[in-house]
Amino acid sequence: MRIANLLTLRFDDPVLEAEFWKNQDAATVQQVRIAAVLGMGILVFFGVLVHQVITVGHRGDYILRYGVAVPSIVVALLFTYSPRLDRHRHLVLALSVIISCVVVNHDIVYTDLPTDWVHSANMLIAGFTFTFIALRFRLALLLALVQTALYETALVHRVGFDWFYIAYSNAFFLSAQFVSGTAGFLLEKSYQAR
Repeated sequence: MRIANLLTLRFDDPVLEAEFWKNQDAATVQQVRIAAVLGMGILVFFGVLVHQVITVGHRGDYILRYGVAVPSIVVALLFTYSPRLDRHRHLVLALSVIISCVVVNHDIVYTDLPTDWVHSANMLIAGFTFTFIALRFRLALLLALVQTALYETALVHRVGFDWFYIAYSNAFFLSAQFVSGTAGFLLEKSYQAR
């Protein structure tokens, strides 16, 4: 077995691990490109829907969504077309995930968007983070923690300390994080076992 620690998914040999990730990044480049295009499409599609629903906070959502989030995904996509830049793909994708989380959770605080929409958007981001954009599991886990902190802070800001509502919301959100995280862990483990 090449893996030294099943919990951290680190290899016994750092050179072998570096070679594995180089090959894995090359193998998943098309997947990441598809995920980037789909992610941009979802951001734009839901942006159109959001602006049919909210009555306050349009400007902030427009700026974050179309001026920051979508361009950050475009940059991540462009990085995949340059071998010199592609080695930084994970960092740029991680930044795009965080920016997307900021956009989504911004809407809880600064617009009157129904909170159920934001719960669903956070769950979509969790699925992308752990599986579709082919991030290393450790990085995806760190991003999930950042996303959870943003979500919890925004939720408390919106509904106060309504413990029942917070528990209800987290039952879905944390379940999605757990299922996505487990899938991401098992995927990475299966890749390494080959």
